[in-house]
Amino acid sequence: MKVEDLEAEVRRWIEGDPDPITRDELTDLLVSGAWEDLADRFADSLEFGTAGLRGIDGGGPNRMNLAVVVRATYGLSEYLKSEDAEGPVVVGRDARERSLDYFDATVRVLVAAGFEVLTFPDPIPTPIVAFAARELEARAAIVITASHNPPEYNGYKVYNNYGAQIVPPTVEQIAHAISLAPPASMIAMSSEGGTILDRQIIDRYLDAIVRPTDSGLSIAYTPLHGVGGMYAREVLERSGHSVAIAVDQFKPDPEFPSVRFPNPEEAGAMDEVMELGRKVAADLVMANDPDADRLAVGSPEHGMLTGNQLGVL
Repeated sequence: MKVEDLEAEVRRWIEGDPDPITRDELTDLLVSGAWEDLADRFADSLEFGTAGLRGIDGGGPNRMNLAVVVRATYGLSEYLKSEDAEGPVVVGRDARERSLDYFDATVRVLVAAGFEVLTFPDPIPTPIVAFAARELEARAAIVITASHNPPEYNGYKVYNNYGAQIVPPTVEQIAHAISLAPPASMIAMSSEGGTILDRQIIDRYLDAIVRPTDSGLSIAYTPLHGVGGMYAREVLERSGHSVAIAVDQFKPDPEFPSVRFPNPEEAGAMDEVMELGRKVAADLVMANDPDADRLAVGSPEHGMLTGNQLGVL
């Protein structure tokens, strides 16, 4: 793309971007002549797939930002209207840097489009949002999360009325609806938020997965700075297990300071909890990824189980 064409495209995007943070970011890149960076940001649009959207935070269509989230939500709302389904839409988020901003925009676009929207007041594990969609007979659920990606990423996951990730041809239908969305600044956003869910739906989820036992295990656990910590600990302790927590990794932290890549399957991510497991002579070590929809299990004696081994168990 020629520089003059790229500049024109960037200026059009800035004009349609409702977020002053990314408008200023892109304007600064224009002023400094950062054409290589801008070319990458405008080379394509983030692809909507079975896991929704995921990308590095920043301005432009090939990044995660408020404009992309607003247009994605508009497209999803148009698809849901075309399906003529009934029920609310459930929306949750993780604890990443801009997740609250993206969550708020998602809710307000849906409310403006006429949907009943049910939300959680705090960062919440993805499985609880999916569970809520099924239990509350929602037509869809959305989670603002980049799952196990590094801290500079964010994302947008979509679940169907069964609480499962969407699959083709639904994926392509939603992606097409998003492609037809107008500039984000032209999309209506309500001044009101959704209906905040109380603790009851969380308790229903926890009650459904607790499995009491008289022969409890000693478990060393980490949520890897994500949102699953207090829920996983409650489930394990109510099931009769003794839980030792990797304290430095327990509270949600969008910087993930002790791991570069907060994926429990990545080399080094389990080092701290494995050391804790050896220290307390744990039977098992366990970890969730930051949005708590991925589980890793191992033992200080035998190391980590593979995904296939865990699946068999």
